[in-house]
Amino acid sequence: MKYRIKDIHFKLILLSIVVGILAGLISGVFRWLLVKALEIRQFIFIEDREWIFKAATFIVIWGIAWLVYRLNRVVPLIDGDGIPQSEGAIIGRFSFMRPIQQLIGKFIGSLGVIGVGFSLGREGPSIQFGTLVGSLISKIFRLNPTQKRYLKTAGAAGGLSATFSAPLASAVFIIEDLLGWSSIRIILPTLIACVAANYCAELFFPYNQYSMIPVILPKFGEVHMFVVLAIFAVICALISKLFNLSLYLCGKTYEFLKIPPFLKIGAISVFVFLMGMFFVDLTGSGEQALFDQALEESGVLSMLLLMIVLKIVFTTLSYVIGIGGSLILPLIVTGGLIGKAFGLILVSMDMITPDNLGFFTLLGIGVFFISSVRAPITGLLLTIEITGQYKLFYPLIVAGAIAYFLGSFLQIIPLYTKIYKKYLDKEVKLKLDKITMNMQVNDDSYAINRTVSELPIPKDCEVIELLKNQKNSIPIQEDTVIHNGDILVFKLHQRDYEELFKMFRAMTNE
Repeated sequence: MKYRIKDIHFKLILLSIVVGILAGLISGVFRWLLVKALEIRQFIFIEDREWIFKAATFIVIWGIAWLVYRLNRVVPLIDGDGIPQSEGAIIGRFSFMRPIQQLIGKFIGSLGVIGVGFSLGREGPSIQFGTLVGSLISKIFRLNPTQKRYLKTAGAAGGLSATFSAPLASAVFIIEDLLGWSSIRIILPTLIACVAANYCAELFFPYNQYSMIPVILPKFGEVHMFVVLAIFAVICALISKLFNLSLYLCGKTYEFLKIPPFLKIGAISVFVFLMGMFFVDLTGSGEQALFDQALEESGVLSMLLLMIVLKIVFTTLSYVIGIGGSLILPLIVTGGLIGKAFGLILVSMDMITPDNLGFFTLLGIGVFFISSVRAPITGLLLTIEITGQYKLFYPLIVAGAIAYFLGSFLQIIPLYTKIYKKYLDKEVKLKLDKITMNMQVNDDSYAINRTVSELPIPKDCEVIELLKNQKNSIPIQEDTVIHNGDILVFKLHQRDYEELFKMFRAMTNE
């Protein structure tokens, strides 16, 4: 079917540009401030300080973490990662009632905890910044529920694009990997927002440090290369399983401990302080440590292995508090360090030369991401986009595919699927009480020219309202005919929302 510009909705495209620009500027400023925060941490921790100065530093870390924890209890939906909140807001599970207040709260809170050194990534907050911007613009221009959904999606992808300077991978991650659906109506505004956000972010970061990592492929034969990639994929899959288990066990232990949150946060703040004292470049997202290792054609294997273990433990401890920041960048750093360590083992066996270490570092980024997040296309596109190294294409496909299928065998649940379900259990009482869901009927929809009674919906779900011209409500009867452009309002159980969302979206071709 050919789509005309009216099918895409020209107004939505223009608003997507606005949302992309705002998401890019906010995320760009956020990212720039985090770089300055790293410089401050390096200044504080690298120099030999008096004990009273060190004690004051620890108190500041603890105090900021506690204040952010309290802020998250006052301002709704700004706690934790930012990605599950955005996913829920896009599909209609949650509503950002006060987007400006929530945007300010999320910005300050995430900047505070990542800035003082907690092992968290900026991408989750940036995604939520974009979703909040999309929500705000939707309110200002009074868009219908479907348009709001598209604009929030565009904003979320724009925020991620500004984080990584990877528009295509960002759009794919949000649309297909996170939400699980795509159509021309949502793809075009999302890509436009990603490009606009990336352009604005480049005003703050014109140079991509990942692209400076050299890639020289080992001189292996095809069979030899396949064996090496397969072994590396197995290692990444096993460590991914270990990381997922550590996240789960650490979270359960944190909840089980019946001590005041103030003291639990204080205990983890001790770990943050110690990491700052001995491994300051691993604090925050840890990207600086990754860049340092990737650009060095040498290294101490035992030190790298220690850094990998510490980063995994540090990230799980930082994340379970739920105070703002996400996992993707710490995962990327961990994957890069795993790749460098694997490369050093091959160097010690005289299988490769030191100039091949950059190749394995970048390979580790992509393969570990694919194995942990369970998003192979995003992992492939993200690694190639941020590095500009198309030499990685075929090795990533081979190693990524092996790691992905091995992850299925190891029953590695997609990271953000698990986090989203856990967030629902925490924030929403999934009982028998009912909520509403809005869906707009589009071209080639199954529902067009059918009556309400002909819709194949579960018996404990019902259509309670039908909107004509996006606003005029008409009485619902069994013989009410549905037309293109109508908005159907369903009433359903909370527990069924995510499952039925996909069903109703397919039915209406939204």
